[in-house]
Amino acid sequence: MEITTHNPYSSASNYTWEISPLVELFHTWTLLICGLLSIVLSLFMFVFIVTRTPKSSIPYRLGLIALQVCFLVFDIHVCCLFSPIIPLPHFAGYCNGLVCRIVGISFHEHFILMLIVTLETFAFFFICMLQRHQNLLPPTSNKKLSRMGFK
Repeated sequence: MEITTHNPYSSASNYTWEISPLVELFHTWTLLICGLLSIVLSLFMFVFIVTRTPKSSIPYRLGLIALQVCFLVFDIHVCCLFSPIIPLPHFAGYCNGLVCRIVGISFHEHFILMLIVTLETFAFFFICMLQRHQNLLPPTSNKKLSRMGFK
């Protein structure tokens, strides 16, 4: 695919770069295969979290389930629906996923959604780590956020 850029504020405007259709196809299939493997592993982890977590750590299990759902949403969005192609070192890109080709949603809208899902994933990861840290501390520790327990 040949892409021509025009930016009046750039010193390198009006240049053309081309990505081979074979490279684009390889990139798309690699993302799709990695995404499908990750989705299968995430589903296994989801089942293990639900079935193998002790009853005493139900609040922690809910955080892990929310984190796993964020991983699933990210994998489905980036690997199957979005499939971004970002030819480095250029500060540009386009998408080649199902939603981009069929519906016509722009690269920028997908990228913003990807950033939002990534931030949610980091937030749930931080909450799970903080909850685990608070549960491992002794009850008399000064580092406890609450004496009643982390709920």
